[in-house]
Amino acid sequence: MFIFWGQEHTCLYNDAYSRSSRSGKAPLHLGASGRESWREIWRIIGPQIEQVMRGEGATWHENQLVPIIRHGELQDVYWTYSLRSHR
Repeated sequence: MFIFWGQEHTCLYNDAYSRSSRSGKAPLHLGASGRESWREIWRIIGPQIEQVMRGEGATWHENQLVPIIRHGELQDVYWTYSLRSHR
């Protein structure tokens, strides 16, 4: 599980995520700003997160292309994920 926490979208995750992360970012982004840690995808997920933070409802994305940096290069990765608030 990966969580963006608070106004700075602080990156938090559990041990299972850190073992399964192939992005090469764990543990570097633990406690860091989401915007800074995930620069390459923020144009995609940033607006989705802001929608949820404004109280406009949860989002669901199936097989969404979200290219991330893995092993030092940008790779096309397809994710299924949801974003929701737990206020």
